[in-house]
Amino acid sequence: MTTRRETRALARRSRKPGEPLKDPAPAKPIPGARGVGQPTAGTESSGGGIVSPLTEIARGATMLQITSSDGFFVFEFPKSVTYEDAVGTEIEFIRGP
Repeated sequence: MTTRRETRALARRSRKPGEPLKDPAPAKPIPGARGVGQPTAGTESSGGGIVSPLTEIARGATMLQITSSDGFFVFEFPKSVTYEDAVGTEIEFIRGP
C-alpha cells in the first residue's frame, strides 16, 4: 500500500466531527500478590566517579559541524572539551564519530 492509499483508508475510517468516542474495553484487573524485599550488602565505592563542580580547562581545536534538519543553520561545536572536577581529575568529553 502506498502512503496515499493508507491516508485515504484512514480518512474513510475516521469518526465524524462531533461523534462521541467509543467506550474503551474494560481492562483485566491485576491479581494481588505479596512481595518481600531482601536487603543487600552495601558496597563501598572506591573512586571512578566525577565530583562536582566541573571546571572547563581546554577545548579541542577540531570543530564538529552539525547542520539543522532544514539545512538553513550550521552549528559548530568543539569535538572535545576537557574539564577538571573538584578533586583535580581531568575528564574529557568527546562528541561525534
